[in-house]
Amino acid sequence: MDLKLLTESLRKLEISLHQPETRKDVSMLNKLLADEFFEIGKSGKLWTKSEIIKDLTNETGTEITSTDFSVSVLSENIVLITYTAHQSSKAGSSVITSKRSSIWKLFGNEWKMIFHQGTPVI
Repeated sequence: MDLKLLTESLRKLEISLHQPETRKDVSMLNKLLADEFFEIGKSGKLWTKSEIIKDLTNETGTEITSTDFSVSVLSENIVLITYTAHQSSKAGSSVITSKRSSIWKLFGNEWKMIFHQGTPVI
């Protein structure tokens, strides 16, 4: 497993989930999120896959940029990604910075996110 290639591939998948066109596309979200996906949001709330999809498809005016990507291989088919996210409104009036972690699992030849957590940077 080429770690550099894996890191770049998973970084692209992660960033695709930040894009408004992906966040509004139920089919794409179903492709990227595993059936057992769950998230612990920055508020501490536990979200299921169906709740996240409903929330994302109704979201308006959010922009996310990410830095400091790191990949840790947990097993042959499970990877942990960590990074810093900066989320702002389209107007740029406020920015929320958070540390994020995602666990991706390889299903056949497709990576799918099985877990995500965001923790605000205070």
